[in-house]
Amino acid sequence: MVRRVAPRCSVDGDQIRQLPVEILDHIMGLLPIQEAAKTAVLSKHKGAIKKFVFLFPGGCTLIVRSRSYDVNQWLLLVTQQGVEEIHLRFGSREYKLPECIFSSSTLKRLHLSGLCTEPLNSPCTLPNLTSLCFEEAKFISRNTTNYAIDVPKLKNLSFFCCENISHFNIIARNLCSLRIAHFFTRKGDNFLPVNIDLRSIHTLDLEGSSHEYILGDHTSNGLPPQLPALNVKSLKLSGDYIQTDAAALPFVCLLRKCPKLCKLRIRFQWAGDMNRCIDATSGHFEKLRSVAQTHKMLWSLKFCSFNGSRPQMHFIKEMLANLPS
Repeated sequence: MVRRVAPRCSVDGDQIRQLPVEILDHIMGLLPIQEAAKTAVLSKHKGAIKKFVFLFPGGCTLIVRSRSYDVNQWLLLVTQQGVEEIHLRFGSREYKLPECIFSSSTLKRLHLSGLCTEPLNSPCTLPNLTSLCFEEAKFISRNTTNYAIDVPKLKNLSFFCCENISHFNIIARNLCSLRIAHFFTRKGDNFLPVNIDLRSIHTLDLEGSSHEYILGDHTSNGLPPQLPALNVKSLKLSGDYIQTDAAALPFVCLLRKCPKLCKLRIRFQWAGDMNRCIDATSGHFEKLRSVAQTHKMLWSLKFCSFNGSRPQMHFIKEMLANLPS
């Protein structure tokens, strides 16, 4: 009797399709109908799945908890089949991302939304990942060793509405672009991800008070921020930098640390009284004038969300009057 064997997969590590057909049939027979159908679709797919997208609606916490095992199995299968892009979206931060995501040798783009990640139990590497985006993600901390994820080719990293990003341990030596917007962090915690190095970054996009927290990571005992000189060429900020010395200081310090700056975009935030009087002799305007005069490489200046208020008008006037011609 000739023994029938399922065709071998061209991608190393795919064990399911290498099993004899009769064993596969037996395994499928033991599974509930829904689980068998899911496994069959993924395991019998011809060729590598290049892109895997799973978008889960919000407000279904119990379903997320009950189906986490299934999702983990799907991710394990696609990461073994040469997937290059994964986009996952959950609505409740209940789903915990499995470690197999952080050890894929083929993954290039990863977009994760509405989930949580725990510290890794062992070092992981994503050798080909170039883009990593977290949205509404929560990073959990444990009183154990938090191993790093090594991402040598990562170019773009972004966090949007994320919680406790300082617990995310990542090594990205060639990072070019970093975006942080609308974050949540515990009082006393550092702000930036563990081991992140800002010196390789060319594009820095910080919304809200992100720039203040970055400077806070490099401040101790009330001394001025010890942030190293950066290679940032494009800086995007949002906030109100003209109300008080306390509000202006982080903005001025960050500008001073970006001597190679070529493009600056500022998105104004609501500043209260539109007709508030301006003291042009105040200390923070003196500092602003001083640092603006040093940016000889700046060629693009963009202002967004302008509402015509007197403080915003004066801020724009000061910037234009003091930038090198």
